[in-house]
Amino acid sequence: MKTELRFRVNYGFTALEKISIDETELEKAVYAHKYCEVVQLSNRQINGKYIIDIMPDIHYYTGWYDSYSPSTGEDFAQIKRDCPEGLDEMIKKYREKIDYLISTGRKNLIGKNVSLPELDQPREETKQLPADLQKISGDIANKFKIN
Repeated sequence: MKTELRFRVNYGFTALEKISIDETELEKAVYAHKYCEVVQLSNRQINGKYIIDIMPDIHYYTGWYDSYSPSTGEDFAQIKRDCPEGLDEMIKKYREKIDYLISTGRKNLIGKNVSLPELDQPREETKQLPADLQKISGDIANKFKIN
């Protein structure tokens, strides 16, 4: 299995209007797509307003021709077998990272693949209950414990 993480940027509807990028260019591609900016990806100038989608490059992992479109159950089983897991989640995280950089006024860091520890930390979204509710909820939970 190939270990390099690859993504496909579709900026048209033919096989020639697609490029394969690695993880180092993903941030620029997501930014260009989201904000319709022109960026350089794989030695091509791509206008983000023409990017249709960004997705895992299944053709890279499976060895299929660019013109091949998976259609059978065997094709999808091969995709599941050959493609690394979590690539869609990675694209989502890059979208969140770009939104964060723009909202914090650090647009100049987009495309530089800087680490942001504040985004890597788990978010604490649960709020602490008031003491009287904690006691009530604790009493209810204790009634359901198996002895």
